[in-house]
Amino acid sequence: MPTNKVVNLDGAAFGLQCHPSEPLFVSGLINGHVNLYRYGKDDVTCAHSWKLHKKASRAVSFIKDGNGIVSASTACAFRVVDVESQQQLHKVNKTHGSPVYSLHSVSSNILASGHDDGAVKLWDLRERPEPVMEVAAAGDRISELTSTGKNNSNILLASSGDGSLSVFNFRKRKLVKQSDANECDLNSATIFKNGTKVACGTGDGSLHIYSWSQWGDISDRCRLHADCDSVDATVAVGDRQLCVACDDGSIRLVQLYPNKLQGIVGRHSVGDPIERLATTYDGRYVISASFDETLRLWDI
Repeated sequence: MPTNKVVNLDGAAFGLQCHPSEPLFVSGLINGHVNLYRYGKDDVTCAHSWKLHKKASRAVSFIKDGNGIVSASTACAFRVVDVESQQQLHKVNKTHGSPVYSLHSVSSNILASGHDDGAVKLWDLRERPEPVMEVAAAGDRISELTSTGKNNSNILLASSGDGSLSVFNFRKRKLVKQSDANECDLNSATIFKNGTKVACGTGDGSLHIYSWSQWGDISDRCRLHADCDSVDATVAVGDRQLCVACDDGSIRLVQLYPNKLQGIVGRHSVGDPIERLATTYDGRYVISASFDETLRLWDI
């Protein structure tokens, strides 16, 4: 099992993301704090901590260029802070009648938010405080938002607890496609295989896989270990490898095409679900956030 570094927290972390080009990661806590960490070869240090919300920080995201951090709270508000100056840049109150569940920065100015009631919004940080797009995309929470990050791509994906995957053109600011609803929750969405496949962790303990541009139905399904009743988070660690967080508190390494379970990366406390996974910009660590009030860095 890979060695790991443990960061003890003052409360459970709901949000987690790594910086796109520096050894930094950010977490949002149940107590409303947002913590910025710097990792090195031997240690992890807290570079700064902000008290941004009275209620929990539900989701966090680095702005695309890494210069800012966005945090969304259960009180339907978000805050933007500058990484270098550590000053608050923007604030938007009451982003939606329903709390934010997920965030994703699609460009240096455009932010996507997914909500508990299935709404997806786009925000232009230069044109606050109103969204520039609002779509009632699904009948349940938007569990994850993601895009390829490539300059020529305009596709934003949104997985939902109602079992559907929604596809948006964020430049045209509209919903362009929605998959058939699966019989189980889609808890995550991870792009892999050079941008040609999307793996969604599901509430039945499997990965549902979509082929790019063929969004109507899944093209493959990968069942995981018998002890895994739900896949709660996923993250790519190679072109055809994913780390998946299961409801038994374990992080498993999975190879796809051909499909093979390669073993356990690590575990949090039994009975404490893993809320988020992220990979560092250099690919060295997978970071996990759990209800056991720790962040763990796994050297893969």
